[in-house]
Amino acid sequence: MSALKFSAIRRALLAPAILGAALGVLSFEAHAGDPVTGRTLYITTNGAPLGCAAAACHGPDVTQNKNKILRGANAPALIQNAIAQNVGGMGFLSTFVNATDADHIASYIANPNAGNGAPAITLSSASLAFGNQALTTTSAAMTVTVTNSGSAALSLTNIVLGGTNPGEFTRAGTCAAGGSVAVGGSCTITATFSPQVLGARSASVALTHNATGGSSTIALSGTGTQALPAINLSATAINFIAAQLLNTASAPQTLTVSNSGVAALTFSSISLGGTNAGEFTTGGTCAVGTPVAPGANCTVSVIFRPIAAGARSATLSLASNAAASPTTVAVAGNGTTVLAPQVQLSATMLALGNEIVGSPTAARPLTITNVGSAALTINSIASSGADFSYQSACGATVAAGANCVVQVVLTPTAQGARSGTLSINTNAGGSPHVVQLSGVGYPAGTLSTVTLAPSALTFAAQGVNTASAAQTVTLTNNGPVPVKLSNFNFTGANFAEFARSGGTCALNTDVAEQSTCTIAITFTPTATGNRTATLALASTDISGSAAINLSGTATAPAGTAMTAGSTTAVAANGGGSGVTTGTNAGAGGCAVGAPDRIDPILVLLALIALARLMSTSRRRGRGRADADLNPRFNAHSNQRS
Repeated sequence: MSALKFSAIRRALLAPAILGAALGVLSFEAHAGDPVTGRTLYITTNGAPLGCAAAACHGPDVTQNKNKILRGANAPALIQNAIAQNVGGMGFLSTFVNATDADHIASYIANPNAGNGAPAITLSSASLAFGNQALTTTSAAMTVTVTNSGSAALSLTNIVLGGTNPGEFTRAGTCAAGGSVAVGGSCTITATFSPQVLGARSASVALTHNATGGSSTIALSGTGTQALPAINLSATAINFIAAQLLNTASAPQTLTVSNSGVAALTFSSISLGGTNAGEFTTGGTCAVGTPVAPGANCTVSVIFRPIAAGARSATLSLASNAAASPTTVAVAGNGTTVLAPQVQLSATMLALGNEIVGSPTAARPLTITNVGSAALTINSIASSGADFSYQSACGATVAAGANCVVQVVLTPTAQGARSGTLSINTNAGGSPHVVQLSGVGYPAGTLSTVTLAPSALTFAAQGVNTASAAQTVTLTNNGPVPVKLSNFNFTGANFAEFARSGGTCALNTDVAEQSTCTIAITFTPTATGNRTATLALASTDISGSAAINLSGTATAPAGTAMTAGSTTAVAANGGGSGVTTGTNAGAGGCAVGAPDRIDPILVLLALIALARLMSTSRRRGRGRADADLNPRFNAHSNQRS
């Protein structure tokens, strides 16, 4: 081949590259992407139908330069251009890959090794102190959370319980030797303490891993103590509510004493002391010399026989072999010279709050207690005005020391402040017993404002198809009227992955003005990537919108292989012409590196150059043929030779 022909062909083949470089198509650019994030995007592409790591696209190893992926190194603009111009049908990625994503992907392509990241181990605590524990008994479990705060999987090579007294501690939990913890994930080390010897005991849990340092240690400690009983009381005080006629015995009041310890409970004394100790006597099944086994109980009964009118008091003391002995209980009563009932009200004023005209408030209780020494007769109960009503659970009589409840409701008949009374007519002194009632009426259509705190919930990385721990939202009714919720509406792109899992807010139940309730929410993603939704609270009593934005990041479970996703996608093939149809056997989408295409203008210029070359070649060929046919030319040529 002549030098002229070779030079022409070379110019034709280099023309697209030369022009491309002039247009900046192959230029590299500075970027600040994160190769670790880029690796994740390269594999999953924010949930797109085809992932770059798929064999039909660029494959899992970018260093193989499949389909010219290395053109995207340090060149995020090329990645975006390929998507924007739908090169090889890649335009579908426009909703999955933004400029920031492209920057991360380009950074990973430029430095694949950096994309692997590095694990980092974080312990919620470096030690567990169990304190005092009775010999041969087992403590409550204590837990350390092991979190992978790095950017690559944390491998736990070994987990060993060792140290000075390992036999007196146990280890459990979700962390396992030979297992791994995904980026952002965690597992637990749970331990218990069962001392066999008196005194200080210690051990440790050693974790060998692939994070910096290679190992981490959790120190365990506790103290073995003598087994002891423990006293639990059914009440901290004994009060004789009804006044007791002098020199007469009351009905007994009973205190239950339980042994929640690990050894038998024995009493050295059960006694009464204090100002009026002689006016109270004890009985029951608790007794000196009668042990109470662990988990069992006994009773102490007290009878009141006053010898003087007015308040009387004493102290019940239980001395035993339990810790913090003796255990004391306050005892009180009232003596009287008159056999008569006496009324005590739980309130003398009831504020029933705000309500829409014509709508009832939630009922408010009023407790009537007979603190006298004889039966109380209730002759009548009446409310004044049309705004207030009541329902009584009281019978005709209330025994001495007993009580009953009246429920009061406000139903405003007009706007503004409303007031009234509840009158209780009895056979006790001071009758009628009057309770002042109040409230406020608001016009129909009045709405309340509510606030939600926090205003948004973000869930940390959560494995696909696993439920997160619940997060709580607090609803505050700022008034002026009660709010009744009719529905909890989850909407948005991934609404089905968020759910209400509890809380005190309930449907069709009033949240009074200036009151709060809570909503517990969990996140259970069904696919990887960023997941979003909105929780809107429905109520005809709320002014404006009551909604909270929800978001979370879903990760593939550690060690989980990709599963079939979309089956068709189009990518530019390695030669830069035509397309290749691939099947995605992975769980992620396809993030394209650099566009591998030939610009139409460059193709046209190359064809023109090639045509000129071919035309020149044909002319030179015809000239040689003419010379062969012309003897004069040949002769002249031979002479020159």
